[in-house]
Amino acid sequence: MLCRTSDIRPGSPAEVAAIRQQMLCIELNIRKDCIAIQSGKAERNNTGSYYTPAELAEEMVRSVLATPAGTALVNRGGPLRIADLSCGGGDFFRSVSAGLVQGLTPVCLSDTDQGIVMSVQSVTEKDGAFHVRIALRDELGDRLQEGADLFDVYRSGIRRAVSLTCEPLGFDAKTGSSGLIVVIHPGDSRDLEGEKFTLSVTQLMLGQTVTETVLPVEWGNLPRDHAAMRRRVSQLGWTDGYKPAAFEDGTALLLQPGSLDLPAAPGVTLTAAGFLEDQLRLQLRFDGHSPYDREALTLTAPDGTAYRACAFIYTQTEEGTVYRDAVYDVTPEALADCVLAGRFATGGQMLQGDWQVTFRLDS
Repeated sequence: MLCRTSDIRPGSPAEVAAIRQQMLCIELNIRKDCIAIQSGKAERNNTGSYYTPAELAEEMVRSVLATPAGTALVNRGGPLRIADLSCGGGDFFRSVSAGLVQGLTPVCLSDTDQGIVMSVQSVTEKDGAFHVRIALRDELGDRLQEGADLFDVYRSGIRRAVSLTCEPLGFDAKTGSSGLIVVIHPGDSRDLEGEKFTLSVTQLMLGQTVTETVLPVEWGNLPRDHAAMRRRVSQLGWTDGYKPAAFEDGTALLLQPGSLDLPAAPGVTLTAAGFLEDQLRLQLRFDGHSPYDREALTLTAPDGTAYRACAFIYTQTEEGTVYRDAVYDVTPEALADCVLAGRFATGGQMLQGDWQVTFRLDS
């Protein structure tokens, strides 16, 4: 196997570490006529090449740095000498580096770029998640008066697995600021209490029109085998491990538009609803669709159970009209008394920048 350097693309630190471990298990058998690559369990047994999983290395490093001795090490400043006496695959070095960087990052509750000040107002814990209240203030004008939101590129500086959601609170004329709630959900059962967290943002969405509506759908009249069309897919998305089926030629089955015609938001229409391949589909049509437009349809049962889409299928006509089929894992019986609510964010402009705030997750 030969590889040009131009074929190598940058990856995450975990991906790079995994590749390095795999390469350490490779033995080159050089002959006159060829170079043979040997790898596998037998070679690993011969060389003793077994490596600590990245997750375990990260947890061990985190536990050490959380001790009084580890805290003193982080806080003392100056150069540090670190040895990995096991001579392993580098996961401990990588984890120590990431842990020290986050540990040495000073708490900074405010940052300014592009004339926009981002500041942390409060951190509270609720139901195992941390709710961070963020305020945005415009020092150069009134760009925030029509609302602001974090776009899809905000990220955390923590090594642990977390997921982030953001809820805009709107513009407050009294304070001249726009509010946001960022919710930090732990990705596992381990507690985040007391850890330092860096939130990095590179894009702010300004001035989007947000429409929230309830769509009156007659669930009892939905076809159990809705008419379908086969279209080339422009985008697929899925959650909860469900991946929608697509044909080898890049096409997929979508609902045939026209069974419904319910305006949902400016430029957005609910054009079809029904069951296809035993799953509920709801179809939206977007006229003048922007890549920054975002939408969500939620089914809520009388008992409060919320059904969210587990898959999305996008297609685009030659005229530029975008259709999106959302797939829901819900039975006709459970659907009977559900309420369909939609939240749509359309229009607006993107502001590029670099904002970073660091805070502790103390409730």
